[in-house]
Amino acid sequence: MAEGTRPAHARLTEGVMAQDFKRKAIRPPAGVLPDGILIGGLAAALLIVLGVFAYRMMTRTPGSDLTADRSAIEQSQVSVDRDPHPKFRSTSAELRHKGAVEDAVTRLSDLMQNKRAVSGQRVELKNVEVESANGDSFRIREGTDTMAVVGPAGTPALKGGQHVSLSGRVEATSDAVRINATRVELND
Repeated sequence: MAEGTRPAHARLTEGVMAQDFKRKAIRPPAGVLPDGILIGGLAAALLIVLGVFAYRMMTRTPGSDLTADRSAIEQSQVSVDRDPHPKFRSTSAELRHKGAVEDAVTRLSDLMQNKRAVSGQRVELKNVEVESANGDSFRIREGTDTMAVVGPAGTPALKGGQHVSLSGRVEATSDAVRINATRVELND
């Protein structure tokens, strides 16, 4: 239909609908805050939280609660007959007391001294005689003392009468004592 042939009320209704559409498109939906107000509110809330945190950190007495806790723990762990802060003559003595430095046993007789070897004790033996061997396991002799040794993978083939140097740790069970070697070297 041509513009002139349409009735006037149709043209009027079309114009009103176009104006209503423009107003609805410009206005934000009801109940929705503009982005600027939302971001500003969140920033204000963050500033309040940070202010409270800063105030608490500045007004807190430093270390008062930590000192009380530490002294209570120290008192509960210290026995009456033991000095909690002993004085040491040397750094090595202090490290040995704290378990950081461990003296290795260098003689088989020292290891068997009380017929009671300490499990986990470090061993460094030099030039001990192989009494017998069977694969990676062998028996060593130093004087009259003998002990079983389990060598690491790649232990050289040994036979009785050879001399070796080894290092490792003692393994003591209720019925046997042996050395778990970490290094075995055949002496010339």
